[in-house]
Amino acid sequence: MTATDPRPMYGSLGPDPGWMTTTAAAKVLGSTIRDLYRAIDRGLVPAYRIDGQIRLRRHEVEHFLSQREGGAGL
Repeated sequence: MTATDPRPMYGSLGPDPGWMTTTAAAKVLGSTIRDLYRAIDRGLVPAYRIDGQIRLRRHEVEHFLSQREGGAGL
């Protein structure tokens, strides 16, 4: 495994809390899933495809949120 290999996110206790689903990330950002996917497509929010599912790193979502003025909506 390499440092960028996403497999370590899964362990006996379930997904690592450092990873988020698109639904969870949209809630944190105060946006719709559709708006989140637009932001991902534009390269504004990094996302990763893991086993066919889109996942986001919590610290990257929080960084994106802190960079936006007021932190409301996409």
